[in-house]
Amino acid sequence: MIKFLLFLLLFSFMIIDAQQKMTVQKIDNWLKKADMLHVEGKVNEYVEQHRAIIEASEKINYSKGIATGNIRLAAAYSFEREFKKSIQYLEIAEKEEYTKTDYELQSNILRQLGMCYNEIGLSKKAIYQFKKMKSVASQIKEKENRDFLVNFSQNNIGVVYSDSGQVDSAYAYYKTVYKNLNSLENKNQRLNTLLSIVTVNMAKTKFSQNQLDSAMYYLQRYNAYPANGKNNYNKYMAAELMGKIYFTKKQYPLSLEYYNIALQLTEKGRYKTELKDLYYLLYEVYSKQGDQTSAIEYLKKYTVLNDSLKNIEISNIDAPINRLIKENEEPLKSKSKYLLYWATAGVLILISILIILRYKHKDEKRKIVDHLTIKNQETKELKQQLNVAFDEIVELAKNNDPVFLTRFEEVYPHVIKKLLQINPELQSSELKFCALLFLSFSTKDIARYTFVQPQSIQTRKNRLRKKLNIGTGADIYIWMKNINNLRS
Repeated sequence: MIKFLLFLLLFSFMIIDAQQKMTVQKIDNWLKKADMLHVEGKVNEYVEQHRAIIEASEKINYSKGIATGNIRLAAAYSFEREFKKSIQYLEIAEKEEYTKTDYELQSNILRQLGMCYNEIGLSKKAIYQFKKMKSVASQIKEKENRDFLVNFSQNNIGVVYSDSGQVDSAYAYYKTVYKNLNSLENKNQRLNTLLSIVTVNMAKTKFSQNQLDSAMYYLQRYNAYPANGKNNYNKYMAAELMGKIYFTKKQYPLSLEYYNIALQLTEKGRYKTELKDLYYLLYEVYSKQGDQTSAIEYLKKYTVLNDSLKNIEISNIDAPINRLIKENEEPLKSKSKYLLYWATAGVLILISILIILRYKHKDEKRKIVDHLTIKNQETKELKQQLNVAFDEIVELAKNNDPVFLTRFEEVYPHVIKKLLQINPELQSSELKFCALLFLSFSTKDIARYTFVQPQSIQTRKNRLRKKLNIGTGADIYIWMKNINNLRS
């Protein structure tokens, strides 16, 4: 009887174990299928599927499923610039037992942290995370996964340098990845996708250096790559860049064609930051074509989405900063425990160590907090679009540079927005004239820098008064300075 019961108990455990293995296998397959949803632009479904995967994994205590699901949710929310949620999910993934032994998951956590830091302007911290990612990824046993994540870390460092205006350094990192990937045979889909991304990044770098032929060369290389390496995001990158190249060449119909392709891909993938940028690019090309109705429509869309993204970023900026403070505090805590462990050597030594440690801890923490507070303040000041580029704009105006109005709009967006609210029919030339008045250029200076007679400038002022309903007794310069306080 006892033997029978033991056999029955053993058999029951075997059935339960077999069921669990089947469930684990099912979750692994589920993770593979769900990963493709984001590439296809099905963001909501992607998030819902991974929430369900986490829930199913928790029921059977499947650490890999829990960790992977949380890391992917972190990536999804980071893409939406919701850094607070992103870091919360990353910290859940970090605590999982599976993560502690899996270098691939550790690499992906470091990648997401680096992306968060880069988005809020902490480029040095971002580069540190990506270099750490490379070090961890180098320990991955599977060659294809190792090759992918090591090269991905290099590409991301290039992105940080590119975003901070260090184009030569960015190109050097991109070129390294480009050579590494092209030297590999039988690349899988992920490696082909990374090759597509870095090739377009190289094209973007050449475009920023005004080397249009080189930019087109890399885009042609991208077009020749296998279809399985082209997801919606790198298709968007390529289409947008083609639009910029044709815009620079003043081939506006072709530019518009590619911008619209990029727009469809962006809206499908819900890439909000990229969508905002496209709205502004469409505003520019429609302005050049003289289609003011469409230009104003996209300028309004740009303004609304830009304000929305700023609000999201401001409400989420504390999360990455708090994470940095926490990271810097950990070594101090560890050191404190180590010193306390040896404090039994004597009461006097114990007191001395505690005093020194406490002073050092507070001093270092204060430095970290002060540094990050300054960074935060700098970011907010940038987001409030303060007049930090006045001299640059004035110089552009003096040189009658075609970039003048675009740069003015970036620094003083409220001025153009208010003018168009008062009179949506204003032409680009009239907006430029208003910008010169806002900058307090005299009639004589405007005439000199725009190569017209002073009498013509006075005539333009009178016409502008009528279009903007400025009273004859009002000083037009004061009116322009106070434009943001006017009621529409």
